[in-house]
Amino acid sequence: MNSPLVSIILVSYNSQEYIAECLNSLLQQSYKNFSVIFVDNDSLDNSLKFVEKEFPNVITIHNFVNYGFAKACNIGIQKAFEEERTKYVVCLNIDTVVEKNWLKELVLAAENNIEAGSVQSKILLYDDPDKINTAVNNLTFLGFGYCGDYLQPSSTKTEIEEIPYSSGSSVLFSREALERSGMFDEDYFLYHEDVDLGLRIQLSGYKNLLAPRSTCFHKYFFPKKNKVYFLERNRLITLYKNFSARTLWLISFAFVIKEIGLLFFLLFTGNFKFKLKSYIYIIKNFRKIHNKRKTVQKKRTVSDKKIADLLVGKIEFQELNVYLLRKLANPFFNAYWKIVKKLII
Repeated sequence: MNSPLVSIILVSYNSQEYIAECLNSLLQQSYKNFSVIFVDNDSLDNSLKFVEKEFPNVITIHNFVNYGFAKACNIGIQKAFEEERTKYVVCLNIDTVVEKNWLKELVLAAENNIEAGSVQSKILLYDDPDKINTAVNNLTFLGFGYCGDYLQPSSTKTEIEEIPYSSGSSVLFSREALERSGMFDEDYFLYHEDVDLGLRIQLSGYKNLLAPRSTCFHKYFFPKKNKVYFLERNRLITLYKNFSARTLWLISFAFVIKEIGLLFFLLFTGNFKFKLKSYIYIIKNFRKIHNKRKTVQKKRTVSDKKIADLLVGKIEFQELNVYLLRKLANPFFNAYWKIVKKLII
């Protein structure tokens, strides 16, 4: 196997408790041709000084503002691309630990699949390392992305396969794909930036792949309620930016039903204000969002049909085990998608 140069991007914000274990696991990699770029979003816990002292070979970048995950990743990627020999970049969550062949298997999958724009590891639970955090991420036609194969045994995923998007927790991107599709949307700040980029990678003619022999362990926790704002805001933007006008029209009825149901659900769970806040942001920034949509649609080289084949109609995430979702919403939206998918071109 060739050994192209890889840059690994780590974004940190008050993450000192995770740094040593993560970086030490990187230092033990069997694949040696890589550099590490540590991007700190103005942490208050001396994360940057800790890395500079304990890991002097790591390239460090100090952002004097907390830019969030998306922009900080882009800053790291741009730094990596200053080296012309860099063929791949990897975005890795700081709260992970990777196996010794983690990087080798990511590169091997990319090198053996010329259409690969991104390659995701099999991400296991740190506290239950035989169980999957996510493997094949699921993405509904209404833009809800969630962990696939959650809590399933690690042994259930052994083969490389195409997925709708690669989780930002542990993902390799080809330089060529990023230069064609663009990097993360920096306005997302947190959440769904990986979904958006995964869709744009597909629209640019590349594939997102799962490489299950590349494994990492994630110190995972389910998002708190104050994250609803970013999740919902970015979900709606992602749909509008990436789907064609015909697809948006075809899913519009289901979209309205889902929004009404979601509003009622959030009203009773104390998150209603965050949902309203997401609408307000989109209204205020609609021109900017629309201009991004025009850019995406102009650059696309494939139709929505390719994307549709990888999308699902229902949400089956165990940590969202809501009775009405399972018994009423999921059957309806699953049936709706089976019909509408045949009409997408």
